[in-house]
Amino acid sequence: MITFYKNIAYKLELVVLDSDGKFTTGLSITYEIRKVLDNSLFASGTMTELSSVYYVDVTFTESAEYRVKYVTPSLYENGFEDILVEDYDNFKTDVSALASQISVDAIKTDTESIISTLSTMVADIWSYVTRTITSGGITAAEVWGYVTRTLTSGTKDTEIDLIKTQTDKIPDLDTQIKRILGLSMENHRIFSPIYDANNCLTSATIKIYPTKADTLANTNAIATYSMVATFDAEGKCLTYRMTKE
Repeated sequence: MITFYKNIAYKLELVVLDSDGKFTTGLSITYEIRKVLDNSLFASGTMTELSSVYYVDVTFTESAEYRVKYVTPSLYENGFEDILVEDYDNFKTDVSALASQISVDAIKTDTESIISTLSTMVADIWSYVTRTITSGGITAAEVWGYVTRTLTSGTKDTEIDLIKTQTDKIPDLDTQIKRILGLSMENHRIFSPIYDANNCLTSATIKIYPTKADTLANTNAIATYSMVATFDAEGKCLTYRMTKE
């Protein structure tokens, strides 16, 4: 079962393979989407073909469980897919809380490290034995502009490099949120699906995208994943694995 979110446009895709495992084109494939609770019809029609892939655009307006039936010509097997539709506002709240916690924890850790490093630098510079200010009322600008200023114990390049190392660790929050949304199937596409004799999806390639436009155009993919699953004779899932390529 895959998860979609209410009031967001999605593209349902289907590929048909012949006995040699090659894509079959030029077929008339229809679909039905019914609510599982009462078997009421939500949508139906004929799928559109593009680059060996049959697809239909759909937007679910009610949170519920749905079953999709793909009806193929008599020489081919029909396909089925279960979809859970949830409220997107609840998902945004959960993601925002998670992202906020990730950001706060990361920044807190890095900030504490930076403050510790800065404190050490200030203490080292201030305690340097040969510091001298011989005339009263001298300004900071005059001290900095003094021709022969020297820090004989080094200019603290090591500490400065350490600060940069710590600040570079602060995560790219925008990218993290897009990846979370993509893995939650907000903007994704499935390629090269393979089904067993019980119409169970055993392998596929999944790509996630930052926007709907990128999803439709198959551009700027954030990441690509390989999905592999096994099922018993009754079609129950035994193992499921998805790895980032």
